[in-house]
Amino acid sequence: MTSDRIALEAGLAPPDASGGEPVTARRYTHPLLGTRPVVRLTGQAEAPGEDRVLAAAGFSAPDAGPPVAAGRRREPGYPAWAVLHDPAGARTALAAAPEMACAERLLGPEAGAALDLYAEIATKLPDAHLPAYWEQVARACVAAGRHRQAALMFGRARAADRHLPSVDPARQRAVFLEFALAGALSVKDVKAHVAELGRRPDPVGAYRELRELAVRRTLGGLPPWPEMLRQLTKLAKAAGLTPASEHVSLLEALVEAPAFWRAADSFWTSQRKTWLAALTASDPAKRQMAWQLTELPYSEMDAWWVALLDEAGALDQLGEDTGRWLTAMLRRYRGTDPPPPRAPDELLDVLPRLATRIAPDEDPVHLGYGTARPYHVDAAVIGRCLSAGVPLSDPDPKLLLGHWWEQDRSALEALVADDRFRDPLLHSLLESHWSNGRWQREWAIEPLRPLLRDIVDDRLRCATSGPLQSALDSCDWLYQRLPRRAAAELPDLLDRLADIDLVTPLTRTLRAGILDELGWDALDEAATELKEDNWCRASWPVLTVHDRRRALAIGPEGRVAEHRLVVPKGAAAFNYDVRAVFSEGQFQVFHSVNRQDSLYWSGAPDQIHTETAASWKWRYGEKTRSGYTFLGPGSRRFAGPVLLAVGDRRVGPEGHMFHDGHTYWWYTGVDRESRVPRPVDLATGQLDEPDPPAFLDPSLLGENETWLIDSSSLAPAVTGTAASPLGTDGIHLGFRVAYDRVTGRLRYHRVDGVHGTASPMTGFLPHGRWSIEPSLPWGLLDVPGTDRRLLLDGAYHVTARDPETGAAHWRVYMGDQDWIVPHTPPMAAGTRRMPPKAFWHFLTPRDLTGSRALREIPEDTVRALLAATATSTPALRKALDTLLPEVSHPLLLDGLMGVLQETHHRIRDRERLLKVLGQETPQVLGVQEHHLDGALHGLVSHTPEGAGGAVRQMELASAFLTGAIDGESAMAHWSVHRSPYDWTELAGRIGGLGIRAASAVTSPEHRAAVIALLRFWASSPFNDPALRRGLFDPGEDRGEGAPVAESTERGRLLPLDIAVHAGDWARSRAAENWGARVFLQRGEASRPPGYIDSRPVPRGWATVKRLRSLARELERREPVPFAADTADQLAKTAGIGHAEAALWLTGLPGVDASGVRTGQHLAPETRTALGLKVTEAADACDRLWRIPTEARLETYDAAMPNDPGQLWNQPMMAKRLAEALRRRPPG
Repeated sequence: MTSDRIALEAGLAPPDASGGEPVTARRYTHPLLGTRPVVRLTGQAEAPGEDRVLAAAGFSAPDAGPPVAAGRRREPGYPAWAVLHDPAGARTALAAAPEMACAERLLGPEAGAALDLYAEIATKLPDAHLPAYWEQVARACVAAGRHRQAALMFGRARAADRHLPSVDPARQRAVFLEFALAGALSVKDVKAHVAELGRRPDPVGAYRELRELAVRRTLGGLPPWPEMLRQLTKLAKAAGLTPASEHVSLLEALVEAPAFWRAADSFWTSQRKTWLAALTASDPAKRQMAWQLTELPYSEMDAWWVALLDEAGALDQLGEDTGRWLTAMLRRYRGTDPPPPRAPDELLDVLPRLATRIAPDEDPVHLGYGTARPYHVDAAVIGRCLSAGVPLSDPDPKLLLGHWWEQDRSALEALVADDRFRDPLLHSLLESHWSNGRWQREWAIEPLRPLLRDIVDDRLRCATSGPLQSALDSCDWLYQRLPRRAAAELPDLLDRLADIDLVTPLTRTLRAGILDELGWDALDEAATELKEDNWCRASWPVLTVHDRRRALAIGPEGRVAEHRLVVPKGAAAFNYDVRAVFSEGQFQVFHSVNRQDSLYWSGAPDQIHTETAASWKWRYGEKTRSGYTFLGPGSRRFAGPVLLAVGDRRVGPEGHMFHDGHTYWWYTGVDRESRVPRPVDLATGQLDEPDPPAFLDPSLLGENETWLIDSSSLAPAVTGTAASPLGTDGIHLGFRVAYDRVTGRLRYHRVDGVHGTASPMTGFLPHGRWSIEPSLPWGLLDVPGTDRRLLLDGAYHVTARDPETGAAHWRVYMGDQDWIVPHTPPMAAGTRRMPPKAFWHFLTPRDLTGSRALREIPEDTVRALLAATATSTPALRKALDTLLPEVSHPLLLDGLMGVLQETHHRIRDRERLLKVLGQETPQVLGVQEHHLDGALHGLVSHTPEGAGGAVRQMELASAFLTGAIDGESAMAHWSVHRSPYDWTELAGRIGGLGIRAASAVTSPEHRAAVIALLRFWASSPFNDPALRRGLFDPGEDRGEGAPVAESTERGRLLPLDIAVHAGDWARSRAAENWGARVFLQRGEASRPPGYIDSRPVPRGWATVKRLRSLARELERREPVPFAADTADQLAKTAGIGHAEAALWLTGLPGVDASGVRTGQHLAPETRTALGLKVTEAADACDRLWRIPTEARLETYDAAMPNDPGQLWNQPMMAKRLAEALRRRPPG
């Protein structure tokens, strides 16, 4: 929209502006206002009505000067319209004005009440007034910012028009244009108006009016309605105009309007030829559309737009701006969360052509944000730019790549060949497998193998060259990630794994110091007295430790108070919430039992209040804090910024406070206002304006630095902190961290002056080399018996690192939102209760002589201790007494035992991994894991625990059940190969996989996986009708040791690490299902420990002959194309919807397993192939999701024809599926 048009719409154009009407300043006086006048700017058309309305209110005749501006013509509002056009009804209209003003004031805060009042007023008005009245209501809605309601009110005005004998066309045109520009014109009203325009005798005028309406509505903020272009084309033809020229004119008028680009996809795609012709004919539109696309958010329409622009020649006109346009366009395929948007092939394909147009002196394409924040870019963007010769700037350190596994599309060879992008690709490989997942797919991609070999080499080096936690992390990574393919690619892998010696890393960490060398006697005693489940609540410097029965308050000098809780009646029947905090010498005790809250103070335990100020957010939504919630004046604890007095019923919120001995600062960091510490006004409990303590003065920051408030702390030194292991200057305790937003560097400073920097890459992986998100330091720990220190970082998991290298010595689990530690951390086995971080200031050396001995412990001693660990716990305790007689404190000895046992667990895992990698099975399934997972998804139960294990489990189970391998060899894979899919449900029901594999909507990779599985199954014991499936619970230690496989002359039983609690069978045993795993049994066998249930597999369609025949047919025939009429046949016969029928015929693509939501949806290309709309596909998937997977398999199995070749007879298959659905209603 031009500036002249904008001024005209606002009534601020010059008086002689074309297309507008004069606007005059009209001066009115009133007896009650004395000499003060009222001046109103009024257009020519509405001025007479305004004058009469004001005259009726007692105002004088206006004193109007010459025009001062020009604006669009506006029709008189209401009641002005009635005064002009219905003098007889003017009194009624004027009487309604005060009520209308009252309703208008309500529109902002209470729109519903306002509209009710407007409706009541309408009942008192003549029918002839209602169009003008509802238009005035719509104007009031627009002024209040309620455009949706404005459109509804405008619709009421048009409905009122239909009850009048005639309508003034000029007035109707004016109000349509007015509300079009205001963005308050519904598609329904537009369609009715278009129909009326088509009946007018003047086709030219009708076209011009509709075009102006379309333009002004779009400029007003509403996207074009779907039929807009077709309707304009029809009227243009009727008017004898050239539609192509009109299309060009329309495109140029709307191309800059933001709402134009929010039109429905069908508005563009259904009229592509028309838009292509218009775009080709307009050079200004080409350039504007090309640049406008770069400013839009990513969408699935990107491919369509790029193809349109390219075909219209818009990309050829970029000229010297080609590089700048590419930068803007390619940045759309980046994001802060994985995966990034996927660049369309249409854009990637034009890169070679565009590369030749980038001037040599033009800046290279830069895809980064210019900050230290991690971000993801589609790997194809970089790979294809490199292969096309598009110049790219050097990557930022935090670049990650997405979709790199799409080898051909991503041009991985070019990516790997450019050293600048080697590290980002390495980081991306690691980041994509942060959770479960064995590296199967990666080793199959040839360009990635050198990088994978480098990663494995690094892990093997870290396992021996760093301190203990880095070595343990490396061992865990190798144990959880290495597939058998890696052993083939790295001939010396097994030897290097066997050579891993954890003695040296363990020695380094024992010399550096472990947490159990420090302790707080009062906390140790409290933890010993309380039950296993206990909690910590801070009232610094007092800590409340409580379980469900007792609360103890301890301070730096010992126990302060204790209280036996008054437990609500019947609480034992529930897993209830209990919280106790210390304030003003008493405990405030809060219970929530079966949604009933209660609160009392320990000084009056019989005064129990059931009305509390507890909130859901306080109980479940708050961040875990470090423990800096202080006791303020009068020993009252802060509950929020307000002091908590005995008798108060307030609870929470919790904050991270600062205190310099005089002033208290409150900080939560949960919203914009709380991101900086704010002083507390103790008298009012209010927060003053942000003003940080001097310790966090902004002048101490460097350029681009900001304080990490959550990692910083400040408190006055108190009794017992003179020798704080976290440092003190004798007056304060404190630690601060500054973060550089550009480089990612972390700079820390302890209150006693000790300072340093932490690598921006410090993180959770070995040595932190490839972690993207830094773990934030919060303390520097003094170690007994040395002047060396350990840098502490992390939230729930606290890691102690070498301050110089970032290598990790140990890691302990702090606790969750309620400071619960479900078990003693193995690296702090002597710490019965982990204190909140603020209370680490009270830790003192437990055994200084023992600590000094550990600072110089020889490797031979450590080797002997590890050897003793492998025998038994008593043998280890005896070895510690013999080899480390200087260590006498029992809790330090417990800590040493925990560290040694944790190290031994990794040695045991290493031995198991060697067996797994070196083991061969006689029958190999030979498909990639992710292809089989995709082929099974939605047809068998799924639990998001484990990944990458189904293929290997099938191979091992087949080998064991046929006697090809022994039980020990099979169970070496327990927890190594863990499957998220319960493939054992296929036993007796596998035939139905053929329906999915035969469908044309199934990908070739998934079809090939099914074919291979069918052949494998036909030769396996899984097709044995005497096979049994069972459920069992291996117990809490299932991650530490494998259950035992049974093999006798009578039969065999094999446990499988498949979590089945989401399956229908396990859910039917709700009291026993959470830890449930599955086993297969052939012949007679004893019940395994933790036995829950077992069943024979069903006798289904599959026989060896049928399975092999089905595999042959699937391999030699083309996939079955989807036929909508066949889906209609199935829907009618089976009594289901069309969308459900389409999904049943094609193998239920996009339908999650019952009981689990994975977030996967029906792929757009599949939905298009099935001819389904988004909503109907989603509704059908939701209904089918409720059907148990076993019922899905049984339905398909029952529908399978004796001759697998009949799968390609879709009408017959529809009939068989309908019979199966009617005979066995799923679910």
